[in-house]
Amino acid sequence: MTDPIFTADHHGFYRLGEPFFPVDGSNITIIRLPAHLCDDLDWLQQIEQASQIVTSGKSILWEIDLGLSHFQFTPENSAAFFSYSLALEEFTAKIWPLFRDHTFGATLYRGVLPKSECFPYAHWETAFADWSADIKYPCYAIYCAQMLSEYLHRLISFLPDSLLPFAFLDVTDILSPAKTVQLLSKTRFEHLQLAVKGTKFPFSGLCWNDGQPVSIQTTPSPPLGIYLPDDSHIDPLFLEQLDQFIPTQNSFRIIPEEKLTEQWDGLDLLFIDPRIISPQGRRKLLGFIAAGGTIETLERVPLKFS
Repeated sequence: MTDPIFTADHHGFYRLGEPFFPVDGSNITIIRLPAHLCDDLDWLQQIEQASQIVTSGKSILWEIDLGLSHFQFTPENSAAFFSYSLALEEFTAKIWPLFRDHTFGATLYRGVLPKSECFPYAHWETAFADWSADIKYPCYAIYCAQMLSEYLHRLISFLPDSLLPFAFLDVTDILSPAKTVQLLSKTRFEHLQLAVKGTKFPFSGLCWNDGQPVSIQTTPSPPLGIYLPDDSHIDPLFLEQLDQFIPTQNSFRIIPEEKLTEQWDGLDLLFIDPRIISPQGRRKLLGFIAAGGTIETLERVPLKFS
């Protein structure tokens, strides 16, 4: 198996190991592949368009439009999933071999985070109760985001391993920056690159705007981060404090507790809420301090762990 051309980590994107800053219309072009349940998967026109783009020296971000932003998810709807998997297998068989070296990635979702109309509560009540059993402040919107993530992660298993998978998420209607951070946690969307519309700070380095669907924040990774506890430890006070804190920062890295050890590189300062640190998180924070890092509360009070 050959090495992938495009890769990504918590710092950004790379082309053949060198930093890559994707900007739609400049060095990448988005091509939509219609793949709704009623589409015939005839993509000859898109293949011709892609050939012209490759000739111009640009890379391609495929938008495999499954229509999921208007889909009603129910536990019984396995036939639709089978149809979507066939569309992704068709992409893998007919598109990927032709344009592998010129493909930046593929997105399977563009739209708002699904709510109860997409995940009807009557169908998911029992599953939601099981999921939230250990969560002190359960939230159905968080559960819907979790279910979307799990659905997308199942779908990307039908794509080539070396292809970067994306989701374009519109969070314009979410007024709380803290809730946005929790909803889009990298723990939740672990294997997806997120392009986010409606927030001034990027997730996975990408933002999605009306005039420019994909743009990159080209500034270096910030030397400070915000520690995000697991859903079971997040409470309203933490969200309230984070809502007040985020607008005071120009740039920062959100690091979920689970990812702390692997993503603290380059950070000098980490902001935490000491009230809601798990025993596992405490051990990881001690490791961050031992590595030369400093921690403060969201009120900018220095902390010392022992």
